[in-house]
Amino acid sequence: MTTLRTITPTELKSILKKHAAWRLHLSKGERANLRYANLRYADLSGADLSDADLSYADLRYADLSGIAMWNTTGNRIHIKSLAISETYSIVYTNTHLQIGCENHPIIEWWKFNDERIERMDGDKAVTFWKDYKTFIKRAIKIAPAKPTGFVADESTTTKTNDEGEV
Repeated sequence: MTTLRTITPTELKSILKKHAAWRLHLSKGERANLRYANLRYADLSGADLSDADLSYADLRYADLSGIAMWNTTGNRIHIKSLAISETYSIVYTNTHLQIGCENHPIIEWWKFNDERIERMDGDKAVTFWKDYKTFIKRAIKIAPAKPTGFVADESTTTKTNDEGEV
């Protein structure tokens, strides 16, 4: 059994900063290798985890809200990847599905019509969605990503009125 690596919040911030630089093709950057990382209770909210490797990472109680996860290698529990298409990367959490660069709540994906899908990436997106929607929906139903257990408290939650306005 492999021991999880302990990563402090300061180290995580540095790893994500280097990862962002790597994504921008800067010489001082490097891909985030968070394999076997103990990220319990980590604040990953809003992080760009695109292309990051989180294989076997412990993400229990981590805040995954607003993460970008294009081509992310998930931990197969809280972040899952479907390697079924050469066209688009498919990664999901218990609440969000990212296909290519489009990241939306899972429930919204099922409501998108052809016009909305076409605005994402033209006819290629429409063809992809017609071919894969049922499969992706079934895969998420059969193998859902588990919630991390993170619960936002009132100090980290934006208050909105009944119309959704801040």
